[in-house]
Amino acid sequence: MSSEPRDPELERQRDADDEAVQVALAAAGRRPPLPPEDLASIEAAVLAAWRTQVGWRADAPRRPAWWLAASLAAALAVALGLAWWWAARPRPGALVATVEALRGDVDVVLDGGVVHRLAAGERLPSGALLRTAAPAAARPGRVALRLARGGGVRLDAGSGLRLVAPAVLALDRGAVYVDSGAGGPAARVEVRTPLAVVRELGTQFAVRVGGVRPDVVVRVREGVVVALRDGERRLARAGEELIVHADGRAELHPAAAWGGGWEWVMEAGPGFAIEGRTLRELLGWVSRETGWRVRLEDGLAGEDATIVLHGDTGTLRADRALFAVLPGAGLTGEVRDGTLVIRPRR
Repeated sequence: MSSEPRDPELERQRDADDEAVQVALAAAGRRPPLPPEDLASIEAAVLAAWRTQVGWRADAPRRPAWWLAASLAAALAVALGLAWWWAARPRPGALVATVEALRGDVDVVLDGGVVHRLAAGERLPSGALLRTAAPAAARPGRVALRLARGGGVRLDAGSGLRLVAPAVLALDRGAVYVDSGAGGPAARVEVRTPLAVVRELGTQFAVRVGGVRPDVVVRVREGVVVALRDGERRLARAGEELIVHADGRAELHPAAAWGGGWEWVMEAGPGFAIEGRTLRELLGWVSRETGWRVRLEDGLAGEDATIVLHGDTGTLRADRALFAVLPGAGLTGEVRDGTLVIRPRR
């Protein structure tokens, strides 16, 4: 009985291919299962490709076993690529964001033109258009969203925002705030406006469209943002405000990371559940929400920040929740030029 001759080079290549497939599978992680009808289509396509590859016919002479196995392995690699592409491709209506906090009236327009009033906790698909009630309305609308790919987005009253894709937003009026550093790393967000495309290189910024003049105003609290228009790139860094005018001009000005221009962001945000949390956690939340720096004075040290808090501040915004909590912890605080100073109560 004879056996097929073994080719050492082919064996080494086959082992390398097997290892590459295993590494790719491990890196890709789990993927959603394919629908049965799609799996059947892929199987049929793979079988047809394999038959073409090996020149298969019912009356064809037999090929060596190792050659057929190598051809089938190549076809399987194609099938894996198709399956990964299918599972990872953007899908119309895929989940993009979840409503984290809601104030006033906000309407959402879904594909097909269906309009309904937004609800707390609602899951939003790609393509959804959010419209918040204007500041002069009986119930001005503001909303905070948690993006499916991490990070948070907030929308001011009188705004219109479309969720184009998991990390792509289209703002046609009003203002949007993006914090991709809240809750851990997140995908970088792109905000498209009628005048410019704003892409973040950092984590906290706000974009406003319109107002008295049809300008785009980008204010950066943390990190770096780039605005693209007509092939030109303009950077805005933390503590700066970039204004892109309709006529193409751009201006860059200093802008505080705290104060009146950011109050609507706090109004739109979710509250902070303090029960069982530490003072350090509360101060970290307050600093991120307000833009204040924090300093401990008069004998307070780092270990004091481990004080465990009790109570409930409900939906109070950060600057108000803090001063409601401090007395119960035996502390007092004041804000000096953007710095929150905490000290023991006397």
